[in-house]
Amino acid sequence: MKNIPQSVKNAAAAAATVALFFILLEMIKACRSSLWSGATWNDYLGILCGYLLYFLFLFILILFIQRILNVGRPKLFALPIAILIAGSALWTLLSLCREISPTFDDAIVISGLFLFAAAIFLLPATQRFTIADTCLLAGSALLAGISALLASADFYLFHENRNHYVTIIPMIWMMLSALPGIGVWLYTRSARVIYALAIILLPQALDAVSTTPGHKPAGNNQPNVILIVSDALRADYLRLHGGSVPAPNIERLAREGVLFDNAYALAPWTLPSMTSLFASTYPQGLTPNIDGTFWLSQIWQYGVQPTHPTLAELLKKRGYTTGAITSNALMWSIPGLMNGFDTRASAHPILLAQEGLFRHLPFLQDFLAKFFPPLDGLRPHNACEDMAHYSHAFLARARSKNFFLWTHYIDPHAPYDPPQQFRPKEKGPWPFFYPFAGGERWNIPKQGPGFSIRQEDQPYVRALYEGEIQYIDKLVGQLINQLDTLGLRSSTYICFTSDHGEELWDHGDWGHGHTVYQELLRVPLIIAGPGVKPQRIADPVSAIDLIPTLADLVGEPRLPQWKGASFAEALRGNAPYTPPQAIFAQGTSNRAYPNPFQTVISGDWKLIRKAGTQEVVLFDLHNDPKESHDLSADQPERVQDLLKRLESWLASYPSTFPPPADANTLDRDKVDQLRAMGYL
Repeated sequence: MKNIPQSVKNAAAAAATVALFFILLEMIKACRSSLWSGATWNDYLGILCGYLLYFLFLFILILFIQRILNVGRPKLFALPIAILIAGSALWTLLSLCREISPTFDDAIVISGLFLFAAAIFLLPATQRFTIADTCLLAGSALLAGISALLASADFYLFHENRNHYVTIIPMIWMMLSALPGIGVWLYTRSARVIYALAIILLPQALDAVSTTPGHKPAGNNQPNVILIVSDALRADYLRLHGGSVPAPNIERLAREGVLFDNAYALAPWTLPSMTSLFASTYPQGLTPNIDGTFWLSQIWQYGVQPTHPTLAELLKKRGYTTGAITSNALMWSIPGLMNGFDTRASAHPILLAQEGLFRHLPFLQDFLAKFFPPLDGLRPHNACEDMAHYSHAFLARARSKNFFLWTHYIDPHAPYDPPQQFRPKEKGPWPFFYPFAGGERWNIPKQGPGFSIRQEDQPYVRALYEGEIQYIDKLVGQLINQLDTLGLRSSTYICFTSDHGEELWDHGDWGHGHTVYQELLRVPLIIAGPGVKPQRIADPVSAIDLIPTLADLVGEPRLPQWKGASFAEALRGNAPYTPPQAIFAQGTSNRAYPNPFQTVISGDWKLIRKAGTQEVVLFDLHNDPKESHDLSADQPERVQDLLKRLESWLASYPSTFPPPADANTLDRDKVDQLRAMGYL
C-alpha cells in the first residue's frame, strides 16, 4: 500500500464513495416500486456485484480525468472535478434507458455529486481532514442512509405513502448523520468507528423494536384466524385427493386438522366465488341470452353488500388486527370485499417484470437489458414471493394481538411459471405458460378467439401447473413455520382452500369460468387449529358455510344475512357433520355467454343445465368422477327431481342481475382488467 501513489488512493476512495451513492439511488428507486416487498440474499448479492461494477467504472474514469487535470503539477480542484465528470458520465449512461425529461432522480444525483465534490474540496482545505477522512465520513452517512431506507421500506411496507417516506427519511437521516459527524471525525479513530456503527445500526434497531412482540392483555385467549386461498387450485391434482402432486406441507396441515374430500366453490371463477364466500350468500348469475354488452356490465355488479358485514369488520370491532394480502388484481375491484381490513397489500401477477441478479438495481438492470439482451430477465412477476414477504411482515407486527389474516395466492392460476426446483425436467415449447398480451415474444398462444394449444404441448402445460401447486405448498409451509417460530400455531385457526379449479382440457377447453364441471368446482378445504379434531370427511360441503364456521370457531355470533350454516361443532368432534341436502353453483363469466351453466349436486348425482334452455346432462360422480357419461336419458325421474331442486334454489333469492338501463355504464378499465386476467 505504501508504494501506491496518493492520487490512486484518493481516486479509489472517491470512487468507492460515489459508487455507494449510486447504490443508494438505485435502492430508493427499487423501494419506491409497487413491486417492492423486501430483498433476499440473492438480491443482496446482486447489489454487491452492482456496487463493484460501479466502483470499477468510476475508479478508472476518476483516475483518468484526475491525471489529465494534474498535468504539470497536482491541482486541488482536480479530484472534485473528476468526481463530478465521472458521476455525471455514469448517470448519463444509466439515463439512456430512462425518461428523457428531467425527473426527481436527476435532482438527487446533481445535488449529491455537487455536495460530495464540495466536501472533497473544502474539508481537506481546513488541514483537519484528509481526503480519506472525507470519503469515510461520506461513506458512513451513505451506509446510514441505506440502512434507514431499508428500515423505512420495511416499517412502512403497508402504508399508502410508502413511496414518500422511503425517499425522504434516508435523506433526512443522512443529513442528521453527516453534520455531527464532521465534529466526531476530529476526535480519535475509535470515536469515528463507534459513531459510524451507531448511525448505520440505529435504523435497523428501531425497526427491530417496532416488530418486537408485546404481551396480550390478561385474560385475552381469543384465537387468531388465517384464511389461505390458493387461486385456481383443483382438488383432484393433489395427492391428498388421489392426484399425483405431492404437497407435504398441505398434507401435514390436513393430518392435524379436518380434510374435506368433496368441497365445492360457489362459482367457477374469482369474482362471484370470493364475494359469495365472504358474504355467505349464493352468487347471482348473468341473465341468459342478454345483449353481450349488458352481460359484461352485469359481471361488475358482484360485490359484498353494505348490509352484509364481512368477518373482517366483525373481528375488527372486537379488537382484532386484520390484514388482506392478495395477488389477484380483481380483488381490489370488488365493492365491499376489503371492508374491515386494516392492512391491505396487493402483488401484481399478470405482469412481465425483470428478474435476475440485478432486479433491485433498476437503472443498471435497464441499461444491461438494453445493450446486452441476454441479460434481460423478463418473465412473469413472482407475485407469490411478494405475498410471502408481506404475510411474514404482517405476522411480525400483529403477533402481540389477535389477528385475522386473509392471504390470496394467485398460483396456480396462470401464468404458470414455477421456480426452477418445481419445473418439469423436460423442456417445453416455451419457458413458461403466459397466454396473455406479452407472451407473443416467446411464441406462446394468446388466449382469445381461436386460442388453442397443440395436444402434444398440453402435458407440458399440465406439468407447469403441477409445479405451481408444489410452489404454493412451499409457501404454505413457510407461513406455518413462521407461526411455529412466533409461538402462535396453537392459538391460530388455519383454513386452506381455493376459489375455484382449473380445466386442463378435461372437457376440451382450458382455464376457468366457462363450465361447472368438477375440475372447476371441486376444491381443497382444510381447517386446523385449537380444539379441531383431526378427521377426514367425505360428505360434500359448500363454500357458503365457511364464514359462518370460522365466525363460530372464534365465538362471533351468526348474522341473519348469512345463507350458510356453521359446522364448527363437527370440527371439534362434538357432533357428526351434517352435509347440505344439495350443493348449488352456476357459471357466471363472460366465457359462459350467452347461456351460463347451472348445477345441483345431491349425494353422488350431479345435474348440469344450460340456463335459458332445456339442455341438461346428468352424471353419477361415484362411478363417473370425470363426468364423461351423460345419464339424463336413462334417469328421467332423477333429472326432474334435481331440476325441481334447482328451480327452488333459484327462486329462493335474486338469482340474476337486472339488465342495466344503459350499456354505457360499462367500466372499460374493469373490462381491461378482466382481459388481462384471461377472462375475455
